[in-house]
Amino acid sequence: MLQVNTLGLWRTVKAFLPSLKKRKGTVVAVTSDVSARVFPRGGGAYVATKWAARALVRTFQLENPEVRFLELRPGGAVDTHFAGSRPGKPKEHGFLKPEEVAEALRCLLKLPSDVRVEELMLRSVYQKPEY
Repeated sequence: MLQVNTLGLWRTVKAFLPSLKKRKGTVVAVTSDVSARVFPRGGGAYVATKWAARALVRTFQLENPEVRFLELRPGGAVDTHFAGSRPGKPKEHGFLKPEEVAEALRCLLKLPSDVRVEELMLRSVYQKPEY
């Protein structure tokens, strides 16, 4: 988990950074809204990787202003196979559908190249707001 969520992000961005700079590209890093707010018992390593990913995205943005970095934060729960769960949960239980997250991202990526969205947090209207 530490290798993938933290070093994987860093190594991937570093590998593609020359090309991203040349093309004024966009990097999308998916972090977690919940893991940035809630510290579940037994989840310390996972939470730490998500905070590290947030720090990496922000540092990369400061160091490489010609590249757009977007931190995508699907809040709470997305209806996927994550952590052994099975898709098909009712929306009323607070789950976003993967295609809803994808549509939000698609809209952002269509923005003009001189517009930078640095962070997008998505939540289901059925989730309790947390601030």
